Amino acid sequence: MNDEATEIYRSEYEPLGFVFTVTRSDDGLLDASVMQQNREWRTTTRGDLLDLAAHTAGLAEWLRDSAETLDAVARDTEEGAA
Repeated sequence: MNDEATEIYRSEYEPLGFVFTVTRSDDGLLDASVMQQNREWRTTTRGDLLDLAAHTAGLAEWLRDSAETLDAVARDTEEGAA
């Protein structure tokens, strides 16, 4: 049995280095992951902190969109199997 998984969706939220991927195994199971690439924020000013806050708000929206995408991929997979 081949344990390879095929990446079927990938999205990146570049400001904070997050990557969302959905893979499908050979037996049709979906797996989703969110990872953050190694990032370090150096904040020296109030403006830096406000920029980080704005990026964090954007990250929340990106994560909600990623959850909706995962639901859509799962529905498509179920419909394709039916």
